[in-house]
Amino acid sequence: MIRNFIPSTITIGSVDLYTYGLLLGFSGVMMYLMSKKILRNGLNDWQYFLIALGALLGGRILFLLHNIDLVRLDLTYIFRISSGGFALYGAIVGGILAILLLRKVFKPNLAKVIDSLAIGLPLAQAIGRIGNFANNELYGKPTSVKWAVFIPKEDRILGYESFAGFHPTFLYESILDLVNFAILVVLYRSKKFKSGVLSAVYLLNYGVIRLILNRVRIDKEYFLGIETSDLFSVIAICLALYIIISSFLNSRRASL
Repeated sequence: MIRNFIPSTITIGSVDLYTYGLLLGFSGVMMYLMSKKILRNGLNDWQYFLIALGALLGGRILFLLHNIDLVRLDLTYIFRISSGGFALYGAIVGGILAILLLRKVFKPNLAKVIDSLAIGLPLAQAIGRIGNFANNELYGKPTSVKWAVFIPKEDRILGYESFAGFHPTFLYESILDLVNFAILVVLYRSKKFKSGVLSAVYLLNYGVIRLILNRVRIDKEYFLGIETSDLFSVIAICLALYIIISSFLNSRRASL
């Protein structure tokens, strides 16, 4: 059984910093550097900042909607972000809305900007999932496999207190995110796809990854009685297939 070897906080000088937050910040920097290299002079630094802000707000808002009962009990819960509380699909929506705002004002190539961010996103996710390990969160169903992760009793989800070993779904997703990243890099280097297709491939791959892992995860997220990550995953897959098929058909028509 794997025991957590990553501390939840890291001390730098006399300051204790949350590992989750540090990894989230590092993953954001990686996305920024990759996107800037791809776009070159496409966006300036403060425009990237606005996109990051939109993503952070979107991710936080969706997380709070998932936990609306806790917010109703204590409004200060809204600001407790030091150790977690972020929903990826909300971040994607928030980031895209920020890009749309920038497009209206500065008119950058919308699809190219989204593609440049989508390529680095699965790498950022893979890094971020290590932060979930540090927090003893996002683990899966109880299991006795050799690679099961030990979760301290105080961090076990209600109803699972009698179990010690759980599927490390954060690790599963981290590995699959790296596979998604490798696929996107190969496609980008091939230079055979129109702008927008890389983003669609990301959505397709991640939608499938999330649907599969949700069969193992036990921390289900509901809003108005709907399991939101499954719903967003299906929407992402359908949208991705539409973009990919439309791009293929348009290319065929252009070649006739």
